Amino acid sequence: MPARVFPFLNKSYLVKAWNGLAARAETPPEITQRISKELSAILAMDDVKKRYIDLDIIAKYGSARILRGTAARRHQKMGRSNGIRAPGKQ
Repeated sequence: MPARVFPFLNKSYLVKAWNGLAARAETPPEITQRISKELSAILAMDDVKKRYIDLDIIAKYGSARILRGTAARRHQKMGRSNGIRAPGKQ
């Protein structure tokens, strides 16, 4: 995907972000699995993919395991720069 051009700034930017859904730890696995299955199906719909493309968004489905890993890496990286510690870490 090309970087978005902002003429008023006379610069181009490529913004990367991730989003995820979270549930309480005690949520039954069948519930989280159903949500995961439905979200994956929604992101695979042609009209949804087209809408994201129209917005210059690349939407990818990832498992809970991938989200946990991404969140942990980001927290670790950001925590080093601003003094935040992961829960349970001293």
